[in-house]
Amino acid sequence: MYIPPILMICAICFCIMHLFTWISKKNKSNRLFAANGSTAESFRILLGLHTAGICFLGLVPLFLCKQNFFELVLGNSFPTLTGSISLVLLMLITIYGGYKAGRHIAIRQSGSFELSKNSFRLYFMLRAVFLVSYELFFRGILLFSVADLLGILPAVAISTGLTVFIHVFSNKRELWGCIPFGVLLSSFCITMHAI
Repeated sequence: MYIPPILMICAICFCIMHLFTWISKKNKSNRLFAANGSTAESFRILLGLHTAGICFLGLVPLFLCKQNFFELVLGNSFPTLTGSISLVLLMLITIYGGYKAGRHIAIRQSGSFELSKNSFRLYFMLRAVFLVSYELFFRGILLFSVADLLGILPAVAISTGLTVFIHVFSNKRELWGCIPFGVLLSSFCITMHAI
């Protein structure tokens, strides 16, 4: 059975990232704040997880698969008015949901590191680049590569399924939320031809 190189690269990068996620979860360091408000046990492991994500979900597949970053992110045409309005609404709903979920967390300093302003700055800068890499992989390289090979529905199913699987170490609410959110984001990306 022939497996296209781009899918092999994506599979290897995903497996490596899943391993890093498991290691950081095992060390109670896959989130800056857990659902109970406690901080990560090891700031180094948390930063290492995000750095690994930038490498294995962003840089490695981008360069090995010879993808054009700007074309993946922006597409090759301007989005329609309906697409733009829908995207803005989705972003507002996401921000509201994140704010609502975050209000209930009472932060408790429990990790072995001190949360300083510099720690926060470093973390959130790294986190922002990680999230771009994450979307680049799941809603860009993987989604569009599978869509070219197998069609849109299998691409959305595979991208969403792997998104759920990478969140298997998260709480159940986040895990189940990945399904509708993954389908919705994948649908937007397919419609707009960009992430």
